[in-house]
Amino acid sequence: MKPIIGIISKNITIEEFYNWSWQRISNDVRYSVNKNGGIVLGILPQTLRKTFNQEDESEKIELSSEEISDLIMLIKKCDGIILQGGISSHNYEEFIAKYCYENNIPLLGICAGYNNIIRGLGGTAEKIQNVDIHDRPNLQYAHKCQIIDKNSLFYKILKSDEFDVIAFIHMLEQKSPSN
Repeated sequence: MKPIIGIISKNITIEEFYNWSWQRISNDVRYSVNKNGGIVLGILPQTLRKTFNQEDESEKIELSSEEISDLIMLIKKCDGIILQGGISSHNYEEFIAKYCYENNIPLLGICAGYNNIIRGLGGTAEKIQNVDIHDRPNLQYAHKCQIIDKNSLFYKILKSDEFDVIAFIHMLEQKSPSN
């Protein structure tokens, strides 16, 4: 049976298009999941709010118990979750990151998705100063990463102990989640 991978949508408001607010799932992320044998389930925020934070900063608006219940119902249908990149972050993404961590659900954070994992687990992250380079990969920002644990699932998938990463993310602090 193919794994079901939930991709959490990102809000985007396009000023040039009458300030319409959209929920977006990256076609590259969707394609990668499909190409590698997964089935994509798009997960949208379950809220009556129309507008969301447009900055890469944590929202302060709390989710209602009904919104939380609806998100959990969708997450439980998935074998893994992807928090996408982008320049905005939303409280539902932080909630999903914490829920996945606490319930041992595989989770991948890309760019702002990684920031939301940090925030969901009690850490802090900040917006990059030069946002004009966002979504424009540049080898100037590439660096090598090494996998230390050769028994990890990530090592088994990558089949290598070193890889290049293009990184704009600046992690300020990471705290252990309190139980």
